[in-house]
Amino acid sequence: INTYIGLLDFIIYDIKFNFFFKKFKQNAYIITINIKQVLVKAYNSISKIKKVYT
Repeated sequence: INTYIGLLDFIIYDIKFNFFFKKFKQNAYIITINIKQVLVKAYNSISKIKKVYT
């Protein structure tokens, strides 16, 4: 699982892997972390684009 906990308290993970999503989501909400489900390749592309334009 690829995870990143940044300044905005987001966890990014690769949806290709099978794991207990429901339990993961419940635990994340308990500690007030927002979950976004995206492909890791797409997330990496978005961060590269943000770096270019900022």
